Amino acid sequence: MNDIILNMLTRRSCRNFSSRPIDEKELAQIITAAKFAPTALNTQSYYFTVVRESSVIAEISAVNRKLLPADYIKRVETRMGNKPFCNFYHAPTVIFISSEDVPFGIADAANATENICLAAHSFNLGSCYIASFLPAFDSEEAPRLRSLLQLPANQIPRFAVALGYPEGATQEAPTRKEDNVSFIG
Repeated sequence: MNDIILNMLTRRSCRNFSSRPIDEKELAQIITAAKFAPTALNTQSYYFTVVRESSVIAEISAVNRKLLPADYIKRVETRMGNKPFCNFYHAPTVIFISSEDVPFGIADAANATENICLAAHSFNLGSCYIASFLPAFDSEEAPRLRSLLQLPANQIPRFAVALGYPEGATQEAPTRKEDNVSFIG
């Protein structure tokens, strides 16, 4: 099987990370892969914020802990082996993907986010594609959190990727649906 297809088929969301920092050269290549994601009309409307400061990650999670439903918090904690809630699963690095408020800006950010996950997997890094942090950026705390991320005024947070070296076993892929494709012609 083609190596690129194999990389796509074997990537899984990681929710248990070691504290070991990511190699700088690998991180740089991951960001380059993100910048080469397709964008509508080549607008390149995305912006990347790489956070390795655990206090910033914890602050965003703390705001969300107050906003998200209790049953959601409990499910996340259970998935993390009953560790305290963290939107980002205590990963040592989180990349926030923002975009301008332009047509297809969210799609541009989504494309870049998937490139980050696939590039990380090619380096045997774990990743988790995350949007559950967004309520914090719709709250009264948003200006303070935007400042923590040093976001330019024209950028809106869209997604994040928790990154790091996986700790523990990787989940098997769930069975894929068979009846969700139509061919016309």
